[in-house]
Amino acid sequence: MLFPAELNRIGHLRTVIRRFFGITAHYMQGSGILTYYALKHHKFAVGQAKFIKNNPIYPNDMIYCDRNSAPELKEEMFVIWKKLSLFISLFILIIFLSACNSTASSEQIYNHLEKAVELEQTFDEQQDSIVELEQEEQEIYSQIIDLSMEEFDKIKELSGQALDNIETRNEKIDLEKESIDASKEAFSNIEDMIPELEQEAANEKAEEMYNVMMDRYEAYDKLHEVYSKSLTLEEELYTMLQQEDLEQDTLSEHIAKLNENYQKVIDANKSFNELTTKYNTLKEEFYNAAGIEVEFEENPTGEGESDSGDSNESEQEKESNESEQEKESDE
Repeated sequence: MLFPAELNRIGHLRTVIRRFFGITAHYMQGSGILTYYALKHHKFAVGQAKFIKNNPIYPNDMIYCDRNSAPELKEEMFVIWKKLSLFISLFILIIFLSACNSTASSEQIYNHLEKAVELEQTFDEQQDSIVELEQEEQEIYSQIIDLSMEEFDKIKELSGQALDNIETRNEKIDLEKESIDASKEAFSNIEDMIPELEQEAANEKAEEMYNVMMDRYEAYDKLHEVYSKSLTLEEELYTMLQQEDLEQDTLSEHIAKLNENYQKVIDANKSFNELTTKYNTLKEEFYNAAGIEVEFEENPTGEGESDSGDSNESEQEKESNESEQEKESDE
């Protein structure tokens, strides 16, 4: 039996070290000796290999093979290389699947974003009709202001028309709210998909886009709240106008309260529209960063914007000016 000290004195020695799965292999060529070393605790035997336990010269466990067992050793090394090839293949597959997963995530996000737009279609459809109803209510109010108490029956009739108008607008904004809520539910699904995006630029844009859109939904909730309050105050106004004994101070106080709330509607509507425009910009930037090719339609006012605030601004001016006319007529 040959010990390492003896092997070192044998002819030309060439050593090649390879590590795989915790195994170190040494090939020594010289005087017909081929040796194979295995790390301690690795159960690995080839052909006529023998373990040397407690070797006083070389304390680690060793396996020796002569040339007769070289074919078996070669076969074992082939198995190792086969495992290594499998490991490399799995590593490449993981990278490929990660890339596919990122692509799949961006496509899923795209689907949810476009679904959110689709669900806001009902919201968009209400805008023109709400503006028309607001203009109609302003005309009714103008007619009422021009009438005297001698034409009280006509005032009551017009006030009834205004109340019907308010009821219709309440129904419209309820449809708006349902549409926005459905859009929010669809859009919220992308939150868990954003971290799966591998591209840093796409990930950052998606995160920013998500935050802006959630702010937009919150802004709409505020707009819906103050607009609903305005409708309630308008309803109270036209109910008052049907009272013959209505006092001017009571009417003026209520109109002032209504005007104050109109300003809140204008501010909330402005915030909502600004966030809508910002979201649309970020959405386009996200699509570009994620490599999603889409065509964007030109929308000067911004997709999903509300125009009711502009109408309410003119309505606010009308309320204020005509209340002053009422005071002048009384004086």
